[in-house]
Amino acid sequence: MAGTGTISMRGAQSLRAIVTAYRSLDDEIGLAPLRAGVVSHLRVVEGLRGAGKTEAVERELGRVAGELEQLSGWLAHDCGDRRAARTCYRKALVTARRVGDRTLAAYTLAWMSVLEGDLRRQYAACTSSGTSCSMANPSFGYSITRWRSPTSMSRTSFSSPMDFR
Repeated sequence: MAGTGTISMRGAQSLRAIVTAYRSLDDEIGLAPLRAGVVSHLRVVEGLRGAGKTEAVERELGRVAGELEQLSGWLAHDCGDRRAARTCYRKALVTARRVGDRTLAAYTLAWMSVLEGDLRRQYAACTSSGTSCSMANPSFGYSITRWRSPTSMSRTSFSSPMDFR
């Protein structure tokens, strides 16, 4: 924002490059320092909200924020902080919906499915996974026709909880 009070697309793309670098450092520097860096970078990006020179820059800043929220969720999950992971993933979904980024929504839902599976919440894991497929390919659609629980088997059909129309 050097003096102008706004950020250009080039600046937003530089912020995205930093996210890419964080993703590649996952196995290099360990979770604790990486998680702190991602949270710090997210604060910077959130502080730039409303400073984009154009609407396209604002959407790009939103996408960067959503990717950081998703990455924060993954890092929290990997550290064993499942409550923080769920919170971060939900924030990423809200951001994805706000900026209309189906790919980010699908990616986040896929990781939410992993989290729910780790928590032994199979129904939620299946729902997240199916919704992820629908986000990635809207013509795919999905339904679960048979759900097995330890106590019963029921026929269930459901649709995506994220309406991007």
